[in-house]
Amino acid sequence: MKTSDEIRTRPYGEGVAELYCPRCGVANLHHTGVTLYDCGEDSPTVIKTSVLNGKVTVDPGAPNSKENPSSRRDGLVIDFWCEGCGDAPLQLCIAQHKGSTEIGWRYEPI
Repeated sequence: MKTSDEIRTRPYGEGVAELYCPRCGVANLHHTGVTLYDCGEDSPTVIKTSVLNGKVTVDPGAPNSKENPSSRRDGLVIDFWCEGCGDAPLQLCIAQHKGSTEIGWRYEPI
C-alpha cells in the first residue's frame, strides 16, 4: 500500500472541513469502519478493537503488525471508500510515536 502524509481539506461551514481523497482528489468520501490498536510501549501484542457494520470485535492478543499505524504505541485506522475512484482500500491512519501524534493516508494506487 502507498502512504501519504498530505491531508487535503476544504472549509465546509463553521469549524468543519471536507476531507479529500488522496488518490483522485474528490471530496465524496464515506467512512466504513474503525480499528483501534491499544498497545503498551514496544509490546509485541495489541488489543485490536474494530467497529464495522454495527458490530464490535475485540482481539485482546493480536500481534502488533504493520496494520497498526504505530510501530511502538497506539494507532487508529479509519476505512473509507471514495465516490470518485471506487472502493479500493483507503485508510486514514493516526499513530502515537515518541510523544507525537502522526496522521497520514494508506491506500492502493489506481
